[in-house]
Amino acid sequence: VNLFKKNPELARIAIHAASLQIINLRDHDIRCNLKNQLVNIAKYLAKQNTDMVDSNIVSKEDLDKLKDICLILLESAFNVSIATQQNQNVIAEFVDLLTQIVNTWNVMISVIKPIIQRFCEELPISQAKQFWSLLVRLRIT
Repeated sequence: VNLFKKNPELARIAIHAASLQIINLRDHDIRCNLKNQLVNIAKYLAKQNTDMVDSNIVSKEDLDKLKDICLILLESAFNVSIATQQNQNVIAEFVDLLTQIVNTWNVMISVIKPIIQRFCEELPISQAKQFWSLLVRLRIT
């Protein structure tokens, strides 16, 4: 979170790189720390972007930056979820982490809603049903 305060561009690269490397480490404590960092980053971004999103005057450049951050958080959440222990459910972990992030920073809803919708439509039912509660949550908001 501190890196996001100082240099958002570098922070995006760092969180993405860390999420890619966590798969190789298979360390539960580091993975939990990275999960917490993702949620804390969403909290920080929610505080930072409240005024900007509430106003109707948002530049295309700012919207593109927000979308980019949302997609990096989405991909990082997926990478962290893949790094779960072998006997854990990756999809349930992914849905849980995404739900925490969305509950914290609702700007993500417009970006991830079509992606989650696609998962629900195209994954096998046994996998897609794990996304249903998140999709309902996204549709309500």
